[in-house]
Amino acid sequence: MIQTDIAVISGGPAGLSAALAAASSGAYLERTLAAHTHTTTIPKTHYYVEPEWRALDEGLPGAVSGGLKMIGEQIQQVGPKHFILSTDFGVYTLSPPVEGMREFIASMLDLEFSEEEVRMMTRINPGKLLDLE
Repeated sequence: MIQTDIAVISGGPAGLSAALAAASSGAYLERTLAAHTHTTTIPKTHYYVEPEWRALDEGLPGAVSGGLKMIGEQIQQVGPKHFILSTDFGVYTLSPPVEGMREFIASMLDLEFSEEEVRMMTRINPGKLLDLE
């Protein structure tokens, strides 16, 4: 039996403190693409690869907790070894789950995560959590 503790971690200083505390206890922190970018009133077209445009959606009305930039910053601060990337795509108004995962991986690569870091968060860490590694 796998026992897990789940905490809701938001953005900003309070969210970072909670994420660091959870990571220090050995927990994996999950980040999902749709929950942070596609279920708000901010259109998906507000995502930019160019650094000077990345923060365009930050702080706009309807933002849940910051978007991809916030996710990337939190992962860098806490460390990819503590995160699992997933998707909650597949609901009626969103693309199929495989497309959501492809978008999330492409976004993390755009935010300058290495292929090894992305592999850690999408394959290695979930495998350890499920005792497959």
